[in-house]
Amino acid sequence: MKKNLKNIILCLIVFLSKIFKSNKIKIGFESNSDFSDSSISLYNYINENINNKNIKIYWFVDEKNYVNKKKYKKNNIIICYKIFNKKNIIGSIKSLFNMSSLDYSFYTHNFIGNIYNKKQIRVFLTHASPPVKDSTGFFFPYYYNTNIISTSDFSAKYRCKTLGGGENIVLKFGLPRNDSLYLTKKEKNNVLEFLKLKDYNKIIVWMPTFKHHVSNERVDFSQETKNDLSLLNEENMNLISEFLIKNKSYLIIKFHPAQDLNYVKEFKKENIIFLENNEIQKENLNMYNILGLSDALITDFSSVYFDYLLLNKPIGFDLSDFDNYKKGLGFVFENPLDFMPGSKIKNITEMMDFLDDIVSNKDMFIGERQKLLDLNHENKDNKSSERIVKYFNLDRW
Repeated sequence: MKKNLKNIILCLIVFLSKIFKSNKIKIGFESNSDFSDSSISLYNYINENINNKNIKIYWFVDEKNYVNKKKYKKNNIIICYKIFNKKNIIGSIKSLFNMSSLDYSFYTHNFIGNIYNKKQIRVFLTHASPPVKDSTGFFFPYYYNTNIISTSDFSAKYRCKTLGGGENIVLKFGLPRNDSLYLTKKEKNNVLEFLKLKDYNKIIVWMPTFKHHVSNERVDFSQETKNDLSLLNEENMNLISEFLIKNKSYLIIKFHPAQDLNYVKEFKKENIIFLENNEIQKENLNMYNILGLSDALITDFSSVYFDYLLLNKPIGFDLSDFDNYKKGLGFVFENPLDFMPGSKIKNITEMMDFLDDIVSNKDMFIGERQKLLDLNHENKDNKSSERIVKYFNLDRW
């Protein structure tokens, strides 16, 4: 009964949106966290390359950014709720109306759109191409989307596996966020100025995926843990810090936006920097700008390393929690280690060996990375946003 009532309401909203149809082209964006990932990359491309007053931009955000929505007026962005908020019924209804009346919607996490609006283009930009973790069942039905963005047949196979279908609506244009891996000289200088790292030998980025989710009780391990990064403790960080200082190198640690920070700890150590999304966004940068500048990546089961393949730089895989994770949520690949072309790190000794390889310019996995790069990326450039804009004729007005 509730489902039928919801469908009737959605159909009614679409009907009303057609009656009050705007002459402007309405484009909506969503990401998690807000104003990030491929959505912000695509938005920036449109904002910088399409000068048309007939385009109206909507961002669907969490409650905290909706409350502060006035600050976005200067950019002519209309801020809406991405999820119905019982604390603000009127605002939520307006947001649902705007969501239903969009001509184009682009999203990475939460679905924004109305499946009863048959003229609406709804594009799932995704945020993992392909996913490494088995995220089956965590997404909306694949048929809610009119299109799904991927990087290759290989990537689409595993993404659609977790969605339960959708191979026929995949567009292999590449992820817009990957465009930011290719920095101009000006962008490189901006990143260095932001990080205050103009005098360095190596910059290494550590980006783990989340283990405990910040917004719910989801735990991806088979056994409960007190620390979501077993290698991140006081003793180990002292060793790493000493090594970095000696070699004039820096480690940037960036936790996943969904990580419950109660299960990780930040240490104040020389030559080690912890970054958060809001710090990066204040400088009009994104994490992929920083990745583009880095010399190596450390991760675990995050799909970020598939993106990083485009740079063909060393990758170290922190597998200290591998067995606990495999018995928990598990992986989308039958043999995940076969798709990890880099150093396998299970303890602090192997971590130090990896760091030593980086500062010594020792790289034994170039060939393996190249094979996976060719398999996973049909396009090896910074034109993913451009391909999407041209395909949907967003530059025609």
